[in-house]
Amino acid sequence: MVYLSSRRLPDGGDTGTLLDGDGRILAEFPLAGRGHGGAVSPDGRFCVLFARRPGTNALVIDRVQGSLAQIIRARPDRHFYGHGFFGADGRLLFATENDFDGARGVLGIYDATDSYRRVGEFDTGGIGPHQCLSTADGRMAVIANGGIETHPGFPRRKLNLATMAPNVTRIDLRTGACLDRQALPDALRQLSLRHIAEAPDGAIWVGGQYQGPEQDTVPILAVARPGDGTLTPLDMLGEDGARARHYIGSVASNPRTGQIAVTAPRGGFAHILDGRTGQSLRRLEIPDVCGVAPLAAGFLFSDGQGGLWRDGETLSRLPGTAWDNHLTVLTAV
Repeated sequence: MVYLSSRRLPDGGDTGTLLDGDGRILAEFPLAGRGHGGAVSPDGRFCVLFARRPGTNALVIDRVQGSLAQIIRARPDRHFYGHGFFGADGRLLFATENDFDGARGVLGIYDATDSYRRVGEFDTGGIGPHQCLSTADGRMAVIANGGIETHPGFPRRKLNLATMAPNVTRIDLRTGACLDRQALPDALRQLSLRHIAEAPDGAIWVGGQYQGPEQDTVPILAVARPGDGTLTPLDMLGEDGARARHYIGSVASNPRTGQIAVTAPRGGFAHILDGRTGQSLRRLEIPDVCGVAPLAAGFLFSDGQGGLWRDGETLSRLPGTAWDNHLTVLTAV
């Protein structure tokens, strides 16, 4: 299996990186700044690495040629939120974006058959969309709307903490119509919903980042099960919930095992969960762990100290480097 991520180099530069499941570097591509999440075409040939919010570019990498195929530029009145996905037939690329003057989230649409020309956008049903995915049947997009309003005129400031309204929205990928919108209880309105993964049974697992008082004790995981119609907070991490300092960095699903992995970089640990019950099957101590993606059995993890891990086993370490937040698994070509 091949994976896409980004990392900070010892000289302070950033690079997009292709690597295998044993931690070996296969190819690298220079970046103008930090990278974030990735997307892969259904045939596995092309992958896209999005710049970290509020980035304005994304790299399209041709895996067959081993080269940079194109750079996608955001519209002047939009910026990327670091995540996206290809449609089921590979023709369209979708990316979460900020309509910062309109204070709303959009899913930008790019035609991969026409030099990734931007051909439209769908409303995401909330503010601050972060991770998005296509459901397994390819019919819907699921979007984690974090609820935080930002504007490039006020760098890194959060403009609406008192009125946040995070949600998970499903939209029809043919029409952009909102099919379902699930929100947390009002008491958890400051839990920004960031990262998502779809389990084999269709459940959407959600990791959040709490924006309220540091001393609060709140769940930072939630699940939306098919047919349930509600987004259920999960307080399953016990004492680790406080140790995580209110932040889940990545969520991944293993379709072969049905397991879910969640990482807590601020706490230095990860949990592997049963995707049906939510029970923690294994707890891993990995300092500054954040990136996670499925292996054939288990999960591949990356950390901010240059380390790659197969579950709890160190695969490799690159001194002086730092892996960024996410790992994206790529299909074979």
